[in-house]
Amino acid sequence: HNYLLAAGDIEEDSNEFGAITRDIFEEGRGMKGEVFAIEGILVKFEIELIPADMKYLNIISSELHSNNSEYPLPFVKVKKCDLSSANATFTPWTYEQRISDAKKVEEFKKSHPNASRQEITNYIGKELKSRQEYPPMIGEYVSKIKPEILHLKNNSFQLLNGFLLQLIFDKSEEFITTQQNISDLPAKCPLKKYCEILKEIEANKLLHAVIDYFEEEGKLLRKDINMQTLM
Repeated sequence: HNYLLAAGDIEEDSNEFGAITRDIFEEGRGMKGEVFAIEGILVKFEIELIPADMKYLNIISSELHSNNSEYPLPFVKVKKCDLSSANATFTPWTYEQRISDAKKVEEFKKSHPNASRQEITNYIGKELKSRQEYPPMIGEYVSKIKPEILHLKNNSFQLLNGFLLQLIFDKSEEFITTQQNISDLPAKCPLKKYCEILKEIEANKLLHAVIDYFEEEGKLLRKDINMQTLM
């Protein structure tokens, strides 16, 4: 589902994205507890882990944006000013607390129809000591969210580029001798073409990594391309 959403030309904070996300988690609820027979094996599907970058976590949790909140993290309760303290406490937000805070925010907006955006965020952060503005978009599954340092698109590109490089090295083997640099390869060599494309799109970091990998002694004809080395 993550790859499907990433392929859609819609913003993460758009109504369309929200509708798709709600549908996905509704499907998850429908599958919960059900037993499926797959090639003779009985299996159950559960949603137990939702890793994502901070922006996506904010959106699916229906919270304030991190940089606008007294409490900047969507998965634990800790004040922004305490993040650098060794004595800071990190308490997970409970689903029940999120729902309760969202109801209080709704009541505040109804009783203060002319409240500014700043007044609303101050009420949430300073009075409620929360970051919850609306009920979580993904419902009870909000308790399963976890931070992910690398974006999914980076991981998927790394996987795709790893397969591509393996194919390129295999197809280039007939053009390679042990004494060559990439600049000496013939124009029709796939590896030479790949490096020219990297140069054209200004992917310089990856280009230099590929060149270093190729020209390093003992790795010229290796089959197991190490993407951790190249990326």
